[in-house]
Amino acid sequence: EGDAHTIMITLSSFIMTPLIQKLPFNYKTFTPISLLALDNFWFWVNNDSPWKSVADVVAECKKRGLKVAGTGTKQEDELIFAFFEQRAACKPIAYVPFKGGGTVAANLVGKHVDATVNNPSEGLPHYPDKLKPLSTFAENRHAGTPYKDMPTMKELGYPITYEMIRGIFGPPKMPKEAQEYYTGLMKKVFELKEFQEFLGKNVLSPTFMTGPEFAKWLDGYNELHKDVMTKAGWLK
Repeated sequence: EGDAHTIMITLSSFIMTPLIQKLPFNYKTFTPISLLALDNFWFWVNNDSPWKSVADVVAECKKRGLKVAGTGTKQEDELIFAFFEQRAACKPIAYVPFKGGGTVAANLVGKHVDATVNNPSEGLPHYPDKLKPLSTFAENRHAGTPYKDMPTMKELGYPITYEMIRGIFGPPKMPKEAQEYYTGLMKKVFELKEFQEFLGKNVLSPTFMTGPEFAKWLDGYNELHKDVMTKAGWLK
């Protein structure tokens, strides 16, 4: 508390873990510095799958429960499948957790599961030879990338938008001068050509926010998680 020399990089677990474990702190406890990017999720299937579109997957999931894989339990991947199950009115989906996205993608390559929602960086090593993405869960299409024609789930008729936070926070009660310093530093990092090239290569959405705008966005992000997790029965 009050440390001016420590910062942390956060993922969506920064929001989810305090909710699930009922911890005595949450995202509001920490000092927001900046949002740098939003990491995307794609709906992946094996190339040999008969499914050519999300509509094909939905038609199948209404007949039987799909078997899917993701990283961890009650983390981002499982949350997205819970979201998908709710919005597409699927039969219960069987979720198989693994330790990392690479293993998740490998299990789809091996046809051990029906689908995954790997990040682009995890699935692209197997594309286009083994895997194919049917859609993105991003807010908008990936303009300016080789994947600009991939439809969003929202435009396909399924209001499912989910992107993973890549943000920077300081400890509780970080001195204002330190917060301002790191905000300025992260702005410089964000504007680096090398950083923008990294985002483009891995299909992360460049999204810089600070101050009240970032705080308001976090409130909405928290509410999204609470809604999906409550409907999934994760929050009591």
